[in-house]
Amino acid sequence: FRNLVEKNTNGVTSSKEGIDGLLEQGRSYMLQPNQTPEAQHKMVYDTLGGLMTPVLPPFYRIFMSGIIPKVGIDSLDNKQIGPW
Repeated sequence: FRNLVEKNTNGVTSSKEGIDGLLEQGRSYMLQPNQTPEAQHKMVYDTLGGLMTPVLPPFYRIFMSGIIPKVGIDSLDNKQIGPW
């Protein structure tokens, strides 16, 4: 994930490890001079998009929305098991 953030921020890095380093990376990128909300949204979109694979979106939907897609089991199809 950190490598994707670095790639999508044109090389912004942090020497700190873990979440502290990730936060520093994000902060450094977001607070650059002449930064725009559109560029910030594109960076987040591109970074999260880089995590997706062809098989991930259905699972992402389950975990983020709590709705099980049609899986062929009447008791589970389109059932909402969230929100968390």
